[in-house]
Amino acid sequence: MQKRLRFEYPHSVVGSFWGIVAPILLSFILSLILVIVGQGINTDSTDLTTNPVVSLIASVLTELTFLLVAVLIARKYQVSFLDGTGIKQTSPWWVYLLGLALSICCLFLINPIIACWESLLQLINFDLSTELPIALDNIGNLFLLLFTTALIPAICEEFLFRGVILNGLRKYGVWTAVLVSATFFSLMHMNLQQIPYTFILGVIIGFVVYYTRNLGLGMLMHFANNALVLIISYITYALTGSYGESEFVWYMVLIGIAGILIMGAIAYFIINFLKKKIFPKISEQEQVYLDQQAILPAKQRKSMWWPAIAVAVICLIIYTLSSFGVL
Repeated sequence: MQKRLRFEYPHSVVGSFWGIVAPILLSFILSLILVIVGQGINTDSTDLTTNPVVSLIASVLTELTFLLVAVLIARKYQVSFLDGTGIKQTSPWWVYLLGLALSICCLFLINPIIACWESLLQLINFDLSTELPIALDNIGNLFLLLFTTALIPAICEEFLFRGVILNGLRKYGVWTAVLVSATFFSLMHMNLQQIPYTFILGVIIGFVVYYTRNLGLGMLMHFANNALVLIISYITYALTGSYGESEFVWYMVLIGIAGILIMGAIAYFIINFLKKKIFPKISEQEQVYLDQQAILPAKQRKSMWWPAIAVAVICLIIYTLSSFGVL
């Protein structure tokens, strides 16, 4: 049987469901293994869970589940993984520079409004603790974290959320593809603190990947964002002994709104530029494959999403209640 060269709508639905479920299942399995190992060596499983090496391994394995889901979907539905995800697509060198610039602008310009959001969560006693697998207190750990929590997530998460989910929805337009992939990308983090920023980042990377079909570019933007957060946190910790937590002041809202507006303008300019300069050729190439895909009835499309939406909402509620100390 000849393999498909593009992902389609059902593949996006399956990817969205397992993008939420797979890391949770892995977490449960790892917890069970730690309990068994702890009993075998007469050690509390909590001590094993907080062990830096164990935490680092668990973090990497969690990220690898996204890659595994993408690969298994491609295999199950007979889709060429490399062609379908767009990892083979390349772009002119200046497109990569634009992508990097957009990613960096997103980090710095969106951060003030995210700080306001975190301050609001603090007011309602939300647990904002986001511990890294290992302490970011020396240059060796920084490079290790750059690999394990910046590079690996950028590769694995992009393969699933943009490579499978976004590309599978191309038939139904840019907004559907970008917003659905960004929504499940943000929900996957299962953290009210991270959801707003990850959604915005997912939208921006989504538009870039949609108009260039270059998944490698999306990975570069994702990595740059993750890496900058780690580097800034490392420098801040080295200078102050903390990771830069600050108290809320009223003018942060004004700065946040201004940052959002400036970021919106920059993103619009760059994405619109890519749409005019890169997308026409990409669109012409893609249309050959899109014409081969049948449009599913609206009722059928909506019914397919209920399992993914339900499990995402239920898990988010559980994690949120846990962060408030209810569970």
